[in-house]
Amino acid sequence: EAGSGTPLPGWLGVIAGPDAADTNGLPVRVLDPGGACFREMRSDSGEVALGRVIAFRARPLVPRPGAGLSGDSALLGLEDGRILLWTRKLGRGRIFASGLAFTPEWSTLPMRAGFVVLARAMALAGGAEDTGAQLVAGRTWHPPAAWTQLFFRVNAVCGPAVKWEGAVRDGFAPARAGVMSAAAADSPGAARPGRPARPEMLLSVRASEAEGVWRFVEGGSVPALRGAAHSVAGYRDPAALLKAVRAREAARPLRHIALFLAMAALLAEALAATPRGRRNKAEGGERV
Repeated sequence: EAGSGTPLPGWLGVIAGPDAADTNGLPVRVLDPGGACFREMRSDSGEVALGRVIAFRARPLVPRPGAGLSGDSALLGLEDGRILLWTRKLGRGRIFASGLAFTPEWSTLPMRAGFVVLARAMALAGGAEDTGAQLVAGRTWHPPAAWTQLFFRVNAVCGPAVKWEGAVRDGFAPARAGVMSAAAADSPGAARPGRPARPEMLLSVRASEAEGVWRFVEGGSVPALRGAAHSVAGYRDPAALLKAVRAREAARPLRHIALFLAMAALLAEALAATPRGRRNKAEGGERV
């Protein structure tokens, strides 16, 4: 965090500029949607789902002469382009400089749901970008060829609970979106957190495009219901479908009454068609 009057080290690549403050708030925007820190917040269209963020107080950052090399990136900033969150690749890791204090007094960023994802991405950025993989729910993922172990284990980091273990050759197909960690193992049960010298990788799983796709029955029958009586109604719009379902639900009690009356009529016909003597035998045996 860049504080007023606090010089920043030269290897950060930025210096602290003049203070910026506004009681009504200054709009904050994403300056680099392709940044690795936004990977888990990025939609298929490339937009970052951070939400509306405003800053009440800030200490914008100014790149030093020669900054902007490979590995340097301005992540967040004000509408006029002044930088609020900066990152630079340093050695085998990554370091960040912020012109915002992560408190509600400075901005609304800590109150946004996306802030948790952003903070987590910043905390895990020490492992380079190639230590993660982007998956799609429902598709099988195989560990890298560099993993010579025969087995691996997958655990949920955030999202739905996942605890899975299997062979590398079979791969892993996540059922739902979330963030998971994969760790190699020489044998089943050996991939446990905290055991050193085993390759590990973060898996970012997004929902499949096939989820939520509307599919309609073609023709007047359903092949799976070939042996049962059924009908296929035409679809026009959701309102018409809802109206038809409610009409069927309202008619259901009437069908039960009609069925009961039909059965009562059949029973009355059976009794009327049975001769009296035969009925007496059926009721109490033959009379003497």
